[in-house]
Amino acid sequence: MFSALILFVPAMALAYLFSHQSLSVKCWTGALFAYVWQFQWRMMLFAGGIKLGLWTFDAEQILLFSVPVDIMLGMSLLLGALASILGRKLAITLLIPALIALDLTIIYLFIPIADLSVSGLFCVLIVSLLVIAPSQLLARWTATSQHVYLRSILQNISWAVLLLWLFPSVLFNLTSDSWSVFLARDWIDNGLYLLIMLLPASLIINALYVFAKDGKGTGFPYDAPIYLVTTGAYRYLSNPMQVGIVLMMGLWGVVLSSNLLMLTSPIALVLFVVFKNVCNGSCQIGENDPNWKVYQRETPKWIPIKI
Repeated sequence: MFSALILFVPAMALAYLFSHQSLSVKCWTGALFAYVWQFQWRMMLFAGGIKLGLWTFDAEQILLFSVPVDIMLGMSLLLGALASILGRKLAITLLIPALIALDLTIIYLFIPIADLSVSGLFCVLIVSLLVIAPSQLLARWTATSQHVYLRSILQNISWAVLLLWLFPSVLFNLTSDSWSVFLARDWIDNGLYLLIMLLPASLIINALYVFAKDGKGTGFPYDAPIYLVTTGAYRYLSNPMQVGIVLMMGLWGVVLSSNLLMLTSPIALVLFVVFKNVCNGSCQIGENDPNWKVYQRETPKWIPIKI
């Protein structure tokens, strides 16, 4: 009963607000990031707590790493997206403590956590802090276009967790692949494997840095730069982030010894080509900057032939 209510009520409230409130795109973008941040980190930290023996869930719902997915989705909608919308005029120093208190109350009264030790209780508080504080700061900064470097960092931590942990975990849960190969390797061997990830990582990080520094925006299409960016990686490629993601997913599949994960690399490439106007974080600039079309025409999209 609780799992249905915690998912249904905030979802309906958000649907109502979306249809009846004239909120900015930036405000809804911030709410989206608050939700994404909370869901990913709730799943990851509660799963980590189970591994460490701090708690278990007495639940029979849809589980991932023995964590009830529907409850985590509902909590993230309520304390992430909905809270960022309803609390947008409240001082962030008041909003965050109030949400942490509400989170702990809901966890204590309604979530079926069993075998919770004293150290586990303290860890639940830490989880709540790590889940709620960054999500609400990210939502507020995105909605108000503040702290471009910090919000870019937080946004892209979310993307990294999504692509490198949550997505593979869901894929492995549905197939015969798993994290076992990676976890069974010697840490030195894993370190050598991870060296190959430096190429796409450096490409993506550089692109995000110049987006924030020169474009005053982030890589997310609805929080895009306001100025045309042609420096750094964008000097050689007009799609450096997309190239980096395609390479990263293919190489991550190699690191995890998963052919299915490697297959997501060409799939991502096709999606980036088909939905180029959605995935290109600079596309809004074309409406205001006359140099946009020239830049797009003269700068390679996928292969840096100008090097």
